[in-house]
Amino acid sequence: EQGKPLSQALGETKSAIAKINAVLSQEIPIDTFETKDKTTQVFRHPMGVVAGIAPWNYPVSIGVAKMFRPIAIGNTVVMKPASVTPLSSLYIAELVSDILPPGVLNVITGPGKIGESLVAHPDVRMVTFTGSVPVGKRIAEVAARDLTRVSLELGGNDASIVLADTDLDKYAEDIFWGAFRNSGQICIASKRLYIHEDIYEDLINRLVKIANTVKVGNGLDDMNSMGPVNNLSQLKLVEELVSDAKSHGGKVLCGGNRLPGDGYFYPPTIISNISEGVRLVDEEQF
Repeated sequence: EQGKPLSQALGETKSAIAKINAVLSQEIPIDTFETKDKTTQVFRHPMGVVAGIAPWNYPVSIGVAKMFRPIAIGNTVVMKPASVTPLSSLYIAELVSDILPPGVLNVITGPGKIGESLVAHPDVRMVTFTGSVPVGKRIAEVAARDLTRVSLELGGNDASIVLADTDLDKYAEDIFWGAFRNSGQICIASKRLYIHEDIYEDLINRLVKIANTVKVGNGLDDMNSMGPVNNLSQLKLVEELVSDAKSHGGKVLCGGNRLPGDGYFYPPTIISNISEGVRLVDEEQF
């Protein structure tokens, strides 16, 4: 559903299974503090209704965490998957419909405004959200009206710094996939690369060489190691960022244009000769 190559989708599913197993083995501790004349104990109780809002880049593994971690410690969950990847969450809910009591896990789908209504609902006592910084700010703002607790895992404009003594034979491949795995659609992916001048040309040449060997296409084809950009708005964002970099003197070393044909396919693209003040440097591309 998300578009990643099948092998990576299976890896995501295994990650989700591991998270469920971790939840099943989790114990809720009772903290005990002894002093000279008294004993104090801290008990943890369920909060009530937890709203889970998941992103579209890893809808299964992140979705499972937002569903079953709260349930395992006694809460009920209303799950709101991303509007472009709702089927995974609906299917998981169907799988457990005969296991959980009615009303314990609920999945609602639709546009972002539904998520905002969920956050604002007075019966929701906690919101767990993974996604963009702007949406996270809005959730915090809405949740503050009722002092609803929030857990926010937001994106970031991550940078990698490559020092002069880096073993490029060993790490060039890791540096590349640290940026381009899942078509770059990872919150902790490298978006900016700062390379020591002594190894700059060597590393750049290696990265471009790797990029030119990557096969981009339908994730169900085992020959492809990169799938599409997930949705049209993200594809347009990528095109805008590349265009802006070019207008500021950026040098496109590989890629740089949407692939022809159906689907939202964009090749791995490396651009040099840009600095602060260019959108590609200043903004998270995702």
